[in-house]
Parts: sequence; C-alpha cells; structure tokens
Amino acid sequence: RARILVVVSNDKRIVMIATVGGTLLFFRGLGERLRAHGWKPFAFASEDGFFNDVCQSEGFTPCPIGLKRRVTPLADCIALLKLWFKLIRIQPKIVHAHTPKAGLVGMVSACLARVPVRIYTVHGVPLETATGFRFLLLWFSDCVAFVCATELLCVSHSVKAKIKELKLP
Repeated sequence: RARILVVVSNDKRIVMIATVGGTLLFFRGLGERLRAHGWKPFAFASEDGFFNDVCQSEGFTPCPIGLKRRVTPLADCIALLKLWFKLIRIQPKIVHAHTPKAGLVGMVSACLARVPVRIYTVHGVPLETATGFRFLLLWFSDCVAFVCATELLCVSHSVKAKIKELKLP
C-alpha cells in the first residue's frame, strides 16, 4: 500500500545516507527531481572513487563520513556522533538511509537529532547467512535501526518475508 509523504516547509532539506559513495549511483536523476520540487539534497557516505563524482553530477551537497562495511565499533560510534552533530546543524526534514551500516548509524543519529521523517530502505538481510555471535550482533543492529526509523521500506516481498521470519520488528 503506497503512502504519500507531504512535508510543508520553505526550507526542505533531505539527507541520503549510504555506507559507500558507489551506492549513490543507483539514484541517478534523483538530485535533479528533488531540487525541482524545492528540496536541498545532501549525501553522506564514505569517500570512495564515486562519492564526489556522484554528488557533483546529482547536485547533492557532499558530506563525507567514515563508514566501513565491516563491523568496527569504535569507528562506527565516532561516525554516529559526527553524523548526529551534522544533522543537528543541517536540520533536515527527511533522512533516508540505505545499506545496513548506514541504516543503523543513520537512523540512530537521525533519531537523536529529532529528524521528523526517518526512512530506512532495506535492500537485503545480511544476517540471514550469519551464525553465532555475528548473527546476534547483526540482529540487534537491525532491530535498533528498524525501531529508530519512522518508515521502513523493503525492496521486495521476499525481503519483507525474511524480516518477518527472523522476527525483526
């Protein structure tokens, strides 16, 4: 069931968050559409070979953050704090996160910064192949990200079914 999101404001800021800049390649044309509708788009991701080029071509204001795909607790906490302070400064109306690490860090920091709309798009469920302590860590991380989000989008019915099967909120 589709829901229409309407935000009324003269200063509409939206933040897109991904773990690495290459993920932003999937949103070609989005920056132009957002700006055409009065939004000021920001992009947060790790600097890689794609981040600055995508930001420039899409018209996103680049905000590099040091996220890594693997579990790095200290670096992740530092990235979360940096992102939180940047979100307080930017005051976006919407934060939209993609990828598991960006979902966790993005949703928690956006929640702490009291961003009104926090969207997490789930592209897959990496914990379904994990075992032992890694499974528990990933399961708990997903729970936190899902609870902090105001909207949870699944890219397919199978992803939604897997989330229910794994008893995630």
